[in-house]
Amino acid sequence: MKPGSPQARALFSKKEIEFKGELEKSKSIIRRLEAELKQPDEIFNPYRLIGVANEYLRMIHLYVTITEDMAFLKGSKNESYLTEGRKAYYNALLNLEKIFSDIINLEPTEIQDTASKLPKFDPARKVIFFRKMGFTLDLLSESFGEKSKYRWAFTDMFARYAIVMKNSMNYKDLLARDPRKPFFEENEILINMVMELLNKASDKLREKYELATKEFDDMNKAVKILEELRRLYTLTSDQNAVDEIKKKMDVWNEKLEKDMKNKEQQKKRK
Repeated sequence: MKPGSPQARALFSKKEIEFKGELEKSKSIIRRLEAELKQPDEIFNPYRLIGVANEYLRMIHLYVTITEDMAFLKGSKNESYLTEGRKAYYNALLNLEKIFSDIINLEPTEIQDTASKLPKFDPARKVIFFRKMGFTLDLLSESFGEKSKYRWAFTDMFARYAIVMKNSMNYKDLLARDPRKPFFEENEILINMVMELLNKASDKLREKYELATKEFDDMNKAVKILEELRRLYTLTSDQNAVDEIKKKMDVWNEKLEKDMKNKEQQKKRK
């Protein structure tokens, strides 16, 4: 079937109608869950917010699929649906941050307290959910393409994704590493995921700083994320990794301090 032909356009129109129907299903679920947030049984609200975030992730897959259909059947690429998908990912993050916070160096006691109140968001569900979150972000970013004007916005989104996952963990169970306990395998997957995401997030923010912004906040955030990674390696008694992260932090802090001094001197010259 030739892109742009009458048959292809007719098929796209059919797919777009189906897409809008599926999109409305997710929007309807979101409206219902948001209405339920106002009910007195506040203990269930975190689960509702996770449900809302999950529907936003589902919507992104719909937006990406219809964009691909448009390119294949109409022979043209329009980013309007992808832009809606980007907004949906932000909304997913915002809902999760209401539960788990967006603070990078959140106190471990606060993290543990929140995790302990959500027993139904167990390690098995966390593995599925946060893998889906990562896959969805990759899918959305790839759909925009490497040269997208949103390249660095995706870096920020990745960092927020890594932080919210870190803040959702039950570290008491995660660090026990006892094969006799329930969810042992899932907890092993989660601790490795968190460490990998924090490492990637810090590197991505450093890259953003070097290639795009030279802004203090970007590099400072990267260093703060490394601090969290070092803390996790300390808790897992991996001293070699702790030492490596410490060296990395020292180099980055030295670089940041030097850059800020140069920036200040340039201002004075003007």
